[in-house]
Amino acid sequence: MPIVDAQVHLWRTGVARPPHLDTPFLVEDAIRGMDEAGVEAAVLHPPVSWDPDSNEQAVAAVQAYPERFAILGNPPLDTPESPALIETWKERPGMLGFRFYFGQPHDKTWPMDGTLDRLEKVTRAFKQEERVSRASDPRSHEPGACPDCPRSSCR
Repeated sequence: MPIVDAQVHLWRTGVARPPHLDTPFLVEDAIRGMDEAGVEAAVLHPPVSWDPDSNEQAVAAVQAYPERFAILGNPPLDTPESPALIETWKERPGMLGFRFYFGQPHDKTWPMDGTLDRLEKVTRAFKQEERVSRASDPRSHEPGACPDCPRSSCR
């Protein structure tokens, strides 16, 4: 049975917070670690919160190792170019979809303040239902707040 790591971050710059390494983690590091552990493939989650160029690094990793990597990218949602970028996002090599994290001071309110209204374009572009992590929503992970959450405390 193939083993697939569902969340790997690659980065060249920036300061990662624990539990991540405090040094860059490059595609060669990932391949080496995957080979040592017997992991056949991985889904890359670009950590744009500390390395703004990590989406491009993930695309380069897919181009170098197309059988080993796929991507859940993190395009900018708050720029004038965002709608056009989002509409063509899935055309990028290895791109399966999106993964957003709203844990930075500038984006913590986005799930509630209308900034994410652009997700209508996202869901149209990918022809799938809207799925957004509400980890920074203060209502999240409280009893009854997220009935589909795997955490039993939320249901």
